[in-house]
Amino acid sequence: MKTIRNCVFETNSSSCHVLALLTTEEREDLLNKKAILHIIPGEGYGPEDALTSDVLNYAQFVQAVFDELFADKELKKYREQNEKPITAIVKQFWKDIVEDRAAITDNACYDHCYELMAEWNDIKGENVERRLSRYLQFLIPTYTYEHLLENTAVKHVNHNTIYAVSWEKDY
Repeated sequence: MKTIRNCVFETNSSSCHVLALLTTEEREDLLNKKAILHIIPGEGYGPEDALTSDVLNYAQFVQAVFDELFADKELKKYREQNEKPITAIVKQFWKDIVEDRAAITDNACYDHCYELMAEWNDIKGENVERRLSRYLQFLIPTYTYEHLLENTAVKHVNHNTIYAVSWEKDY
């Protein structure tokens, strides 16, 4: 790494650095497996995109997936007919992320297991399948929350506690 400007973090890496600011409640929800850190992809799902993140519970996560998958005008017509199979796939993805994140991060072929689910064959529209596959691959965490949260920066502001956590998002 080379210092170009003071107080600015820059690297040559092809990964993206993500920063999340959490409340005490959000931090506890992550540690108690009631929520996930959801990285909102940029347009191209690549390191050149600006990324943001949210802490989402299950219902919010399902909504976020559908919003992302069917954001394109052309794909909106497929939303209703794909609701059941995609919800089943997303439910399994949530369960895997929340309950067995370590197994996910250690399995190089994990990102293709959803395409083997029976519900995958019920998805209408090749573009929907492709977009869902890409989106789920993008969302697979590279670290456990316990690992991420053990090195958080803590700031007390107006009787509230803010936790800052950062990590590299690999592509």
